[in-house]
Amino acid sequence: MNSIVTATNFQKFKIGWFAHPIYIGDYPQVMIDRIGQLSEQQGLCESRLPTFTRKEIQWIKDTHDFYALCYFRTVAVAAASDESCLSPSFSADSGAVITGPIVGDDTWGIKNIIIWVKNQYLNPSIFIINNGYTATNRTLEDYDRIEFIKNTLRNIRSAMINHDARVYGYTYHSYIDGFEWQFGYTLKFGLYDVVDNQAKTRTARRSAEYYQHVCKYGCIDENCPPRHHHQYYLDH
Repeated sequence: MNSIVTATNFQKFKIGWFAHPIYIGDYPQVMIDRIGQLSEQQGLCESRLPTFTRKEIQWIKDTHDFYALCYFRTVAVAAASDESCLSPSFSADSGAVITGPIVGDDTWGIKNIIIWVKNQYLNPSIFIINNGYTATNRTLEDYDRIEFIKNTLRNIRSAMINHDARVYGYTYHSYIDGFEWQFGYTLKFGLYDVVDNQAKTRTARRSAEYYQHVCKYGCIDENCPPRHHHQYYLDH
């Protein structure tokens, strides 16, 4: 497979696995075809991918109010080797393996995902429910996080203005540092710093002040003049 087909298949397996049945009525055709073929090669009498009945399709299709989008980073993918397809796995089924994260600012990826979802699912209402930036240091002067939020919002705005995507909500993850599984409080996602002590002391970072500005004025740049507090505009 060429790189475009590989990336497209990866998207359909990663996103379409869940969204296609709700918006289209069934799994993406590439999932049905690839998993069916691989299941046969693996000696199975039927596909490992379940088959929806007509009643199930009618029951689940169009059962959506909005598309909840979670986005953290963009990754590079490459075609999976033929040998990797011998045993069932996500990489084998999709024909794609993650080769690593994109180096540098990858916030443009959220724009591409929004456009992809728009084109796949007839421009649904999109609410970005989870998007964040992690750091391993304890600094409160997190200007890198501010730049991440700015660039993310600029890319979202571009998808809305230049591609007519219907994004109507965005939330940053998270307002405080959370307990991140085996990493504990060492991964710093929050707008507020959390000290790993008994009191779990919380202190606002610079990004908290910036995000408050965005929410209050709907303006990406800190120095934009607040024309009307009730007006939502992302014009800088």
